[in-house]
Amino acid sequence: MQSLTLQVQFFPSRREQALLRQLGNEYIRVVNALAEQALAKGSFPNITTRDVDAFLPSAVLNQAIRDAKSVYRKAKKLGKRPILRKRVYYVNNQNYTIGEESVAFPIMVNGKTKKTAFPAKWTQRHREMLANAKLGLLRVVEKSR
Repeated sequence: MQSLTLQVQFFPSRREQALLRQLGNEYIRVVNALAEQALAKGSFPNITTRDVDAFLPSAVLNQAIRDAKSVYRKAKKLGKRPILRKRVYYVNNQNYTIGEESVAFPIMVNGKTKKTAFPAKWTQRHREMLANAKLGLLRVVEKSR
């Protein structure tokens, strides 16, 4: 089955924008720290979300651990560690929902994980493509101005 990528605009409030920026920075911090720790040790440790201290929902933290493993493997192959800088937030297909006029995914609010719906702009083409598609990874990035 062919992979398909759709770009969709969603519109968080100012408070939610700040929270998403914070979560994106935390995601990058966790990935970089885990990769650096693994390189210092010489192998990637067998860790779970319980072992990592981060302000991220566990579903997102699991994805961060997978990304750190990928960065570690790439670093071993290249001989130097790539440092992630671009703010990003990944959510796997089990943890987000697409509504008629919104997209919802888990974020941390007041120390607790809460699935939050954000108003989104869907075109008719998006709706047709998603009608019979299998959902994959949701990647949230901030558009540069």
